[in-house]
Amino acid sequence: MADGDGPAQGQSLRLRPVSRSPGVGCPRRGRPLRRRPREGRSRRGDLDRANLDGADLGSAELWGVDASGASLRGSRLHGAALLETKLYGADLSHATVRETSFKVFLDDRSVVEGLTGTVFGPARVAGTEGVRELGGGDLEVWLTERGARVEVLTP
Repeated sequence: MADGDGPAQGQSLRLRPVSRSPGVGCPRRGRPLRRRPREGRSRRGDLDRANLDGADLGSAELWGVDASGASLRGSRLHGAALLETKLYGADLSHATVRETSFKVFLDDRSVVEGLTGTVFGPARVAGTEGVRELGGGDLEVWLTERGARVEVLTP
């Protein structure tokens, strides 16, 4: 897959955090992605501005990943764990979720119109008043006001 390209429609993509010693070694399962940071960049995994339209991300485990500005239009996130994942300005339009851990960072630029299914919160939402943690009914209202049809489940 070329840099910035996403998988073909319906193609399955599995993302698991791995770590490497800088420049050498093999990935070790269950560890956060580590790499040499670029100037001003985090050492964690990075999917900012990635095109993942239509991807099957079922059971994906993303922790501490920056997916700001990523396009996830029409993606399947069933059973995925999005933990401490930045989705600032990300496009989740017409994506589906089912019992998805949705402990993410969102903002007013995040597009959720047509997002459907069920999630576990809470999410943190950045706005003019700063960052607010929204869970349960409050997260449901925030998503619904932006065109989503998502039920927030209680663990």
